[in-house]
Amino acid sequence: MRIMAERAEWNEATKQLTLQGLADTAPIVRRASAEVLKRHPDPDTIGPLLEAHRNAAADDVHLRHNIIIALRDQLSEAGAPERLMNSRYPIEEHRTLCRVMLAVPSKSAAEYLIDAVGSGIIEDSQTTDVLKKIAKHVEAAKIDDFIDLARKHTADDIDFQAELLQQLQQQMLQRGRRSTRQLATWGRDVTEKLIRIARDDSSVWTCITADNTWGLEKHETADGRHDVVFLSSRFGNRQASVLRSQDFEIPERLSFEFAGFCDFPRRQLFNRSFVRLVLADTGEVLKTELPPRSGRARRVEWDLTESHGRQGYLELVDGLTQRQEAWLAVALFEPPIVLLPKIAPGQSSQRLEAAATVARVLSLAEFAEDFQKIGLADDADLNVRAACAKALLAFEPWPAGSAAASVLQDAAVNRTLHQSIMVAIATRNDSALPTLYRTLMRSLPTRLQEAVAGELAESVAGAEILLQLVFHGLASPILLQRPSVARSLSGLRRREISKQVAELTADVIPLSEQLAELIATRRK
Repeated sequence: MRIMAERAEWNEATKQLTLQGLADTAPIVRRASAEVLKRHPDPDTIGPLLEAHRNAAADDVHLRHNIIIALRDQLSEAGAPERLMNSRYPIEEHRTLCRVMLAVPSKSAAEYLIDAVGSGIIEDSQTTDVLKKIAKHVEAAKIDDFIDLARKHTADDIDFQAELLQQLQQQMLQRGRRSTRQLATWGRDVTEKLIRIARDDSSVWTCITADNTWGLEKHETADGRHDVVFLSSRFGNRQASVLRSQDFEIPERLSFEFAGFCDFPRRQLFNRSFVRLVLADTGEVLKTELPPRSGRARRVEWDLTESHGRQGYLELVDGLTQRQEAWLAVALFEPPIVLLPKIAPGQSSQRLEAAATVARVLSLAEFAEDFQKIGLADDADLNVRAACAKALLAFEPWPAGSAAASVLQDAAVNRTLHQSIMVAIATRNDSALPTLYRTLMRSLPTRLQEAVAGELAESVAGAEILLQLVFHGLASPILLQRPSVARSLSGLRRREISKQVAELTADVIPLSEQLAELIATRRK
């Protein structure tokens, strides 16, 4: 059998010999036969392989694995899934085929799974994976059938509906397919529900970084209770994340439960995760508390007599990005100046971001007013605000303003600028753009200046703004020499723009010469 597995020759005689080996009494022969069928895909062997899988001992993991891989390879052959549509295998073997079909990236496999879901073959535990698989590979003629099945089987899970819808949208965009009426209806319903749920969960906490990794988890309290829900950063997070409460009047004393770990003892990174109290008007940090390095919380007591009556806010900072156990969690504030959210902050933001993405791809412009309000809200997360801006620009393109939206998702841009950018996009105020871009160019780091310049250079109106910024010394003429910017400006095919670029860069050393000079200096 092992020799046949290595040979390219495959005919009826070798196939029959292999199938006999698949039913042999010796386990080693059965495993070797399955290995042969892995190397020589043949749809006629699907039935015998299913029978061998049914008869294989539960503890013969090697044989069962080889059979599953062999089945995958048979089903990957063109036309193989179609031949199984009307086959009369027992329901358990159809379920085995469904599990294998999840690893077959083809339209016919997706079609087989649609029929399996519709006929009730799929087990409840398989439904989630099967629907994801179909969303990625369903062909255009079956999209409406898939939508009916997805809505029926996920009616109570709006988050999973949004995930399936976005996967379906992505594969349709990749294949250049147009949206169907039924898809637009589904997208409209999902978007409306996501927005409504987010509005019902008005939280007093806002994530002020791009990565919202905050959730709700149970931890042990200082007095030994295990049923208390904490607002917690997620273990294994590799991005720094900061959660800020709404402003409140500072009490004379404040206590809360605090649990968590932050790095190893006596490391310089030890103070990157903490809870702190900050004055709202000056930004002065009044109190800072490091995690107790314990899964069991301890009670923190702060004496705030000197600041009593002033406005302040709490910040939860999970600033460690290295690979170690690092998280923090808080609960049970006394007095209850801030409440824990009913829904995890990260989940609420994901819902709004998904709503904006779905509406943008399907051009659901009737939600424009909703996304304006969401994006303009003071407590909007960075990702949510960026998604809202993209949706608004998709509903009504605005080339000159889209460049500003390109930096909305970057934490290097302060929140005041985020708000100014969102206001400009929501109001479409062309006269405010020069002032906005002047402010951006003064405050952005070089990498973001290049990103903004690249976006501006893609339209005539944007190019004129960029050239004016350079002319008045508010942006470096070196930006005009960046390859992406130079290509975009050249692609506009405007003689006056090319003339201005030449004049503004006349005294600038070309990038190639700057690089050559730098190399020569480093070699000395």
